[in-house]
Amino acid sequence: MTKTSDAIAPAAIQTRLAAQSLAVTADQAASLAAYLEVLTAWNRRVNLVGHIRWTEILDDLAVDSLHLAAFLESPRVAGLLDAAGGEPLCLDFGAGAGLPGIPLRILWTRGDYVLIEVRAKRAVFLAEALARLSLPRTTVFSGRAEEAPGRLVIPDRPGLVLCLSRAFLPWPKFLAFAATRLGNLGRPVAVLTMTGDRPADDPAAIAGAGWAQHAESAYEVLGKTRYLSLFVPKNASRALPLKMS
Repeated sequence: MTKTSDAIAPAAIQTRLAAQSLAVTADQAASLAAYLEVLTAWNRRVNLVGHIRWTEILDDLAVDSLHLAAFLESPRVAGLLDAAGGEPLCLDFGAGAGLPGIPLRILWTRGDYVLIEVRAKRAVFLAEALARLSLPRTTVFSGRAEEAPGRLVIPDRPGLVLCLSRAFLPWPKFLAFAATRLGNLGRPVAVLTMTGDRPADDPAAIAGAGWAQHAESAYEVLGKTRYLSLFVPKNASRALPLKMS
């Protein structure tokens, strides 16, 4: 299903990203090319993303992963991960076509990363893409999002559980979802959202869901501003563990 003559040159990816003041190594570009080849081949048979051409997918969707990787490596966010001890576990809810998760793991390989997807065809696609790329400590959970935390999170183990959503739920609902599903697992937790609106403009909704904003980054894609927001439990002290009360 993934065989295609539409090979993508890694150098073309580097050039296209450089035009947006973004940079990847030659190896990372090769992995991104392999992923985009698999994705575009599958997309002809299964509607994974709305864009048809790999250039559109890269420019509008995959670039988010580069900004996300930089956000995760920023001092404030990386410091939160370090303070939790152990290695982080990232739960990517509604992984769909593997965006932002698969390009992110090409760039950022810390800890364990689970792509959570209930739709069977998309879960099969994710598994095939991962098999081709051999990304470290990256797996697929094929099942309902509500079941994933209880199946994947080992209670009372060091390391932050980072819940990520791009389009799984609107961000206020995702904060409520994370509080409900991860609040009693005995692990430090944080939530990371990717949005077109700015959560910080609605502090009441953040506090009402039981969270406090820890970090934010804004960036532009195709002339529009997008936001990365990291939240920690509202009642947690500044020192970890950040557990829901």
